[in-house]
Amino acid sequence: MSSAMRMMKSRPRPSPRQSRVTAATRTREAHGKARLPATILDHTRQIEHAMTPMAAALAAWGKRLAASELRRAVADPHRYAGVKKAADLSGLSAIDREIATILLRFGMTRAADVANRAAGQVIFPGSMLRDAIAGKPVKIKVFEEMRDGIVSRASDITAQTKDHIREQVRGIITDSTQREKPLTTGDIIRRIATEIDPIDDPESPDAGRKVGFSWARAELIARTELTQVENTARVAGFDTTGVETLEWVAYSDGRSGDRHHERMDGKTWRRGDRIKTPLGNRLLYPGDPTAPIEDVAQCRCTVIPARRR
Repeated sequence: MSSAMRMMKSRPRPSPRQSRVTAATRTREAHGKARLPATILDHTRQIEHAMTPMAAALAAWGKRLAASELRRAVADPHRYAGVKKAADLSGLSAIDREIATILLRFGMTRAADVANRAAGQVIFPGSMLRDAIAGKPVKIKVFEEMRDGIVSRASDITAQTKDHIREQVRGIITDSTQREKPLTTGDIIRRIATEIDPIDDPESPDAGRKVGFSWARAELIARTELTQVENTARVAGFDTTGVETLEWVAYSDGRSGDRHHERMDGKTWRRGDRIKTPLGNRLLYPGDPTAPIEDVAQCRCTVIPARRR
C-alpha cells in the first residue's frame, strides 16, 4: 500500500450526524420562532423528520463515492484529471447506482404516504411502492414519471459529485506544475491525499477545507427531493378527490432569498395550469420537478386545496 493510500485510510472518521435531534427541534433551528400556519408547520415537521435519515444515507453514500474517486486520483492523478465528464449510471459500479436506490426508497415511500392521505384512500398500495422502488412498471402515470425523474436526478448528482472532485484534483495539479520548481507526481499524489477529504465533519465543518461531498449538500438534496415528491404526490391525491383549485402556502419569514416565495403565499390557480413565480418561472406547484433548480432547491412551500375567501 502506498504512503498516500495509508494517509487516506488513517484519517479520523467524522462523527455521525446526531439523528436523535427531533423534527420539532430542527424546525425551530431552521425557521426560528416565527408563528407558522398549522398547514405549513405540519409540512415542515414531516419533511424534517424524513430528512434526517435520508441525509445520513446520502452522506454515507457521498463519502464512499468520494473515497473511491480519490483512490483513483492518487493512483494516476494526470489520467484521472484528464477525464472530461462523468458518465451516467448505466454500466457503472454498485456505489454509483446506490444513490438512485436511496432517493427511490425515501422519496417513493414518502410519496405513497402523502398521496394516500391527500386522496383519503389508498391509491398507491404497498405492492405498487415496491414495484416503483425496484424499477418495475407502475399503473399510475404520475408515479412512474416521479420514479423516472428520481433516477435521472440521481445520475446528475453522481456526475456532479465526480466532476466536483475532478476539478479539485485538476486545481492541485495545475498549482503544482505551474510553480517555479514544479512538484513531482509523488508530491502531487501526497497533496491530493492530504488536501481533499471524502466528506466534512458535520460537527465542525471547515469552510476552507476541500471535500468531495458535504453534509450540507446531503441535506440540501434530501430536503429538495422530499419537497418535490411530497407536493407531487399531494397534487396526485387532490386529482383523485376532484380538487380543481390549488393554493400556494409559503413562509413569510424572509428566508426564501431572491426567489421571494413569501409573495406566493395564498395565491391560487387551477390544477394542471402553471403559476408564475417572482423569478419568472412557471410551476405546476411548489417543488415542481420540471422547474429550474433555483425555484425548487431547499423550497419549504407546500400546496393545499384552495380555501374559500
